[in-house]
Amino acid sequence: MSFSSAITKLLSAVDSVNAASFSNNLSALQLLLKDPKNSIRFFIYSSSGMGHQSTAANIIYRLISLGLTGSYQVIYVNAFDALKKIAALFPQFDPKNPDTPIVIGAVTLTFIELDDFQKSSPTLLNIGIAGGTDGIMHENFAAELYVNYLLVLQPYQWYQEPSVIQLNNGTRVNLDANEVLESLSFSKRGYFIDIPKMTAQEITFFQASAYADKYPAFDAITSSLLAQKSNMMPVYGLTMFDSPGTRTSDVMLFNLATAIAYAQDNTASVGNAVKGTIVIVLSELSDDTYESFDALLAGTDPRLEGSPLKAWVTTRKLSTRVKHINYDDPLLPSAIGQVESKATRIMFVNMGGVPLYAFNYLYNVSDMPPVFEGAATNSLVLNFGKNYLALRSGINRDFILYPTLPLNTEQPSAEAATVDAASRLVESTIMEWGRDLNNEAVLGTPASILGMDILIAFEPPDASGQQYFASLGAFFHNQQEDKMLMGVFSLLQYLKNK
Repeated sequence: MSFSSAITKLLSAVDSVNAASFSNNLSALQLLLKDPKNSIRFFIYSSSGMGHQSTAANIIYRLISLGLTGSYQVIYVNAFDALKKIAALFPQFDPKNPDTPIVIGAVTLTFIELDDFQKSSPTLLNIGIAGGTDGIMHENFAAELYVNYLLVLQPYQWYQEPSVIQLNNGTRVNLDANEVLESLSFSKRGYFIDIPKMTAQEITFFQASAYADKYPAFDAITSSLLAQKSNMMPVYGLTMFDSPGTRTSDVMLFNLATAIAYAQDNTASVGNAVKGTIVIVLSELSDDTYESFDALLAGTDPRLEGSPLKAWVTTRKLSTRVKHINYDDPLLPSAIGQVESKATRIMFVNMGGVPLYAFNYLYNVSDMPPVFEGAATNSLVLNFGKNYLALRSGINRDFILYPTLPLNTEQPSAEAATVDAASRLVESTIMEWGRDLNNEAVLGTPASILGMDILIAFEPPDASGQQYFASLGAFFHNQQEDKMLMGVFSLLQYLKNK
């Protein structure tokens, strides 16, 4: 039987996995995972961001949650601060002692650097599983990892490289291009991710991690949010705008501040739900960036000369309303109190990196739309069924980062197109501000359009925007639509028919 025919039997050729087929194959997968003899080797490819690494980590965690038992090797490429990133993804991992195995549930994981692994005369295994991996169409990673079959599952909406089954001889089966999986829009699919929580165990991990000094700020901010004393917006991905150019991270902070101010000023339209707001900046930004941010708020930045934005800023006295503070500043508790007591206060907290479980938790509990760049975070947030602001790198600038259901729809829905257009305004430049202010009656401003987008998060559940995002959550937070399970089922069916 051909691979295409086998997959046709496994998956329905419509919008979702056939329920009976899904149940049968999930049971078969769980039996396989519970048998320690069916050993798997995992691979974490290193990229400049966290997307590829976190996709691989999510796959490992998902398989553990589905019943994986036994001891496994996790091979990693030691580049782009790999050890630091692995420690953020796996809290038990000690980057100072990377060879020490860690235990998660009934699974023991041993992390081995790729070069060291290849020098160790490794045993040839049947199956390898990887998350995002660059170069898969040119390099034989299956042979490098000493596996007969390597399943590579790329991040959500990743068009740089396809998801594949790679054989040890270099042959590749392109899953994205398979007739049936393509009809299911496999490349557009996201990953089912459990809703993040901060249990006592995660708190203990946090307090013992390299990020331990950030826990008091994290706890104080989330406590204020959960007590409904303030709003909160996490922001990540701004560092790609730090290089010289027209789109810079200081202006993006300014754009977010003005949009939040607009939402606060129009809080009556959503039952006064928009309050004083804390923006947690999880990007590692320089002091110079915050100094430029201050100058923009005060209207003293030289780039404002000759722009109508200078008068717009000065009139609104944003510098008295918007402040920023470091996470370890002794005055942070007092600053949080000021946000709680004044509904027009906006405070940016320079937090920087946190462990992945804490990052995911912030993005889940935030009541303001979270801001991010990256396919892995996009996949995470789609599980929550909430509004979000997606930033664009060079590789996805032309994409619509807000799905239309069903996924094989050729044109974006009105809701998807509208929120996608609004999210692009986070990157508005000073020049674009000037253009919009000169035509405000027609174009609006980045502040007003982004502010209206923020207000969607506070609208009643029956509002069209809320219904759109809720429909995304219902679809992506559904194991039957999970890209990982579809990929693993495809591999198992392929092996069965070899």
